[in-house]
Amino acid sequence: MTKERILLLNDLKCRLYTETKCLCIWADVAKNGSEGAINELDTYILDELEMIDDPDCEHMFSDIKPYLRSMESMTDEEKDIYDMMVMCNAPWVVVDWLNKHHLDYLGLIKLGLALEAPEGMYKF
Repeated sequence: MTKERILLLNDLKCRLYTETKCLCIWADVAKNGSEGAINELDTYILDELEMIDDPDCEHMFSDIKPYLRSMESMTDEEKDIYDMMVMCNAPWVVVDWLNKHHLDYLGLIKLGLALEAPEGMYKF
């Protein structure tokens, strides 16, 4: 497994219960012609991600990319909350908040490992 894939897998493990949506590209084109689907992150997707690079394993997906929000997409209200949290809370509390708001604090979008979430995909 590549370093990039490990980075993505570790990030997604932290987002497991945050209702993160992922674009899952089928390993084979479906009978209806679709090339993939948007699914909510679950343990099955994590298992598939771990197996994608293994040629000895049969897998459903050839690629998995979460939809995340860039840090620059934070609203002014979110920026105020984030700044306050950074000053007042333990790091894991801040990371949990970032995950729940689907923010890409690791730069996965720039690395091509995640997709920019369309506006309105995640409503709070």
